[in-house]
Amino acid sequence: MSDDTTMATTAMPTAGESPATTVGSAAGSEAFRFLAFEQPGTYTYEVTTGGADGQKQSGEYVIDVVQAAEDQYEVQVSFSMGEMSNQQTFTGTRQAIQQQMLSSQVGAFLAPLATMTGFYGGRPLQVGQSWSYSSQQGTVGFEVTGEDSYAGVDCFVPQASVNGTTVHEACVSPDRGLAPYTAYYDESGTLTFEMELTSYEAG
Repeated sequence: MSDDTTMATTAMPTAGESPATTVGSAAGSEAFRFLAFEQPGTYTYEVTTGGADGQKQSGEYVIDVVQAAEDQYEVQVSFSMGEMSNQQTFTGTRQAIQQQMLSSQVGAFLAPLATMTGFYGGRPLQVGQSWSYSSQQGTVGFEVTGEDSYAGVDCFVPQASVNGTTVHEACVSPDRGLAPYTAYYDESGTLTFEMELTSYEAG
């Protein structure tokens, strides 16, 4: 991927940081597992990101899950943004697919979603649930405020704030291993990255 495209996100806690507090029961809800595809399907996203010169750029990102059975996966990923485009195919176990995708050129757009593993990974989600982390930026508070749907994919809506300022919004689908929507903001509230699911076709 060209250096002209910057995956700009506000610094947030990592998976190694533990929550300071947790409020609300999550009984009966599923835990989020990144890229835990349960069935074939094609996910098409619209991506908006800030370039190196601060100008917004938009493009399309497609994740096509060709096979998802017995921990053997085949996933085709493609993106197009301006004059940039790329397409790659990945095969193997879920863990192998994760590593291959995140270390590839097309995986750069997945970085903000992978970051969310530190926020939600292994955590069941339920409306009304809240928790917080201590970070170098201050207290990072999360709250699941509701439920929504993008392109027919249901998801939970969490928000994150640092010292009262919203820095991250998402709609997380635990049973898909993806976020149909995710957005990051800088300290001034300016949108730096947005990824929205615009189409889903079951395989």
